[in-house]
Amino acid sequence: MRTYTNENNKITIFFAEDLLSEVKELCKEKGNLETGGILVGMYNLDLQSAIITKVLGPPSDSKYGRTTFVRGTKGVKKTLDSFWKEGQYYLGEWHFHPNALPIASSQDISQMNKIAKNVVYKCPEPLMLIIGQDYNDFLETFYISVYGNDLIEFIRS
Repeated sequence: MRTYTNENNKITIFFAEDLLSEVKELCKEKGNLETGGILVGMYNLDLQSAIITKVLGPPSDSKYGRTTFVRGTKGVKKTLDSFWKEGQYYLGEWHFHPNALPIASSQDISQMNKIAKNVVYKCPEPLMLIIGQDYNDFLETFYISVYGNDLIEFIRS
């Protein structure tokens, strides 16, 4: 289990090694194209820890590019509704920056702030996992948008 923390807001993210491996495989499949998907999980009772339990790949209507990715929506609501019934919720997004560091772009920041403010998502503090690539190594960074404010970066503990 990997743990990521941010001392300023005291939130911790728990992310299992097998889920990270799953994300890396989805990234490898796309090669030099950006890809992404959804993070599903739950918060603990005091809302200070996010536990990611599932990683969803890109829906079939997603759009891929060398420097852009637009996650599709086909089947997403039905899938998330089924997780909701199990006590697991939409926690945020993940995506891949091929041949680049896992640093949030202005587009990433804008997207996460829009999600935080959009009541449809029911997620005022969405997480974003960015997977970067430094030669053959994959690197990851987690961010959170707190009520649509600037992204806060997490450090692996």
